[in-house]
Amino acid sequence: MNGRLFTSNINGASLFLPAAGWRYDSSLYGSSSGGRYWSRTLDSSTGYAFNLGFDSGNVYWSGNERNLGRSVRAVRVP
Repeated sequence: MNGRLFTSNINGASLFLPAAGWRYDSSLYGSSSGGRYWSRTLDSSTGYAFNLGFDSGNVYWSGNERNLGRSVRAVRVP
């Protein structure tokens, strides 16, 4: 399965996020090559939600309108 493994610099814990792609309007983009995952963090100045994105060569953190199709991965933080 394509995706990306993220490993904590603090405790070495790992999390694999599948390259599930993302939706915009009714179209699916980046399936099997990238992903966008919502966080619970909101930008207080815009009301946008932050999401973690990745593709074959990049990882980034950005804010987007909350009506966009992003994956959700529940993660318990100890």
